Amino acid sequence: MAFYLRSMSDSPQALRLSELTTALEAFFQKKFSNRPVWVIAEISSHKYYAKSNRHYFDLIEKQKGGDHIAAKMQAISWGNVGQRIQDFERTTGQAFTNGLEVMLQVEVSFHAQYGLKLTVMDINEHFTLGQMEKHRRETLEKLRTLHPQVVRKIGENYRTFNQDRPIPKVIQRIALVTSSQAAGNDDFLHSLKDNRFGYTFKIDYYYTPVQGIQSWPKITSRIAEINEKFDDYDLLVIVRGGGAQTDLMLFDQYELNLEIARCAVPVFTGIGHHKDQSIADLFCHTRLKTPTAVAAAIIEHNMEFEQAVLGRWEEVEQGTKHLLDKHQRLLGRASLMITGKVPQKIAAQKHLQVKLHRALTKALGGRFEHLKEALREAKTNISHKTELKTNSARNRLKQQEDQLPRAIQSLLKNQETELKHLQQLVDFVHPKRTLQRGYALLRNEDGIITSVDQLKKGEEIEMELKDGKRGAVVKGE
Repeated sequence: MAFYLRSMSDSPQALRLSELTTALEAFFQKKFSNRPVWVIAEISSHKYYAKSNRHYFDLIEKQKGGDHIAAKMQAISWGNVGQRIQDFERTTGQAFTNGLEVMLQVEVSFHAQYGLKLTVMDINEHFTLGQMEKHRRETLEKLRTLHPQVVRKIGENYRTFNQDRPIPKVIQRIALVTSSQAAGNDDFLHSLKDNRFGYTFKIDYYYTPVQGIQSWPKITSRIAEINEKFDDYDLLVIVRGGGAQTDLMLFDQYELNLEIARCAVPVFTGIGHHKDQSIADLFCHTRLKTPTAVAAAIIEHNMEFEQAVLGRWEEVEQGTKHLLDKHQRLLGRASLMITGKVPQKIAAQKHLQVKLHRALTKALGGRFEHLKEALREAKTNISHKTELKTNSARNRLKQQEDQLPRAIQSLLKNQETELKHLQQLVDFVHPKRTLQRGYALLRNEDGIITSVDQLKKGEEIEMELKDGKRGAVVKGE
């Protein structure tokens, strides 16, 4: 291309600006007219005007290994290309915004007033998906290699320190990382606080932007802050929502995911990716699609614990009722046995007393007859005894007659005393008297316990005291 300069006296050869722009416009029209080209560059200074559906931005290329800009050109998209950009965002899950490396088909033009510009004709989402996947793989490998203590690969899956953190049986204290302006924040809080079970929660808010790749340092800082106070929380929740489901690369950043992987508080995410999982979703304890789903999972977790407690309570109540019924029946049978044997014992003793009375009366009666016979013989054979001996014999006989009834009464009284003693002994050994003296009656499901060998550690037993019953648990060996 050659430029022809007209001569001017006492002046250097020069072109008017319009001549230069006209020449440049002719050159670009000849070189690039109807010849769109594909270029790879990073988006910068992006502005979007929704009313006209136009994107204004710069395409830049940085020097390898640094931030110095090696090349820069203005670009614009409008018309049908705006729809192609929307399709690109839905396909990639990534917003068309600053910092994103893209492959664009552009038409090169030069205007005398507006200068050189690129008009976007198409966008290649496969290039961006490939770049995102490449970045994702490199980040995963870097995390696994440099931090094996918190990130390990098992087969095709990843396992992190955070995923090994136990969730408390009841979730109450929550650290919430979200944007104060995010619709997802409102959805999460509404679903959590207005639950139909009446569960209450203590929520600490850690507000930070959760849109745009440039937000990852602030999110990372918030997670690190919560991790330092891990004893204060049962759960760390990251939620966002509303608008297009973009910014996957935000949650694929190395530093952010390292903080999630090593966080001592279990992390739940609800960052709105329906098609793909970010590295944050892979590394967190539990990944859910939306903020509402996170709230539902927390409520369901607490509900499962409540149902388990209620079920256990019913088991204990039924088991206690069963044991009480069983031991009541055993006590009734024992009472019947005791009250049935005592009258039998008393009747037997009375019968024995009657027999003894009859035997004694019979024996003493025989002895009485024998003495009378001896007396008659004495009268016959010793008729000549002196009056004194006769009187003496009569006195002795009279004395024996007087002593005989008293002897019989004494014997009967001794038997009656022994019978009363037996009755008192029976009353004394009755279980109720034993309980009144401070003793206890122990039972298990096999019946009354009489030896420590029948006790088992942790076994539930029943103690009966003089004024009621109580349950107990065996401790020790």
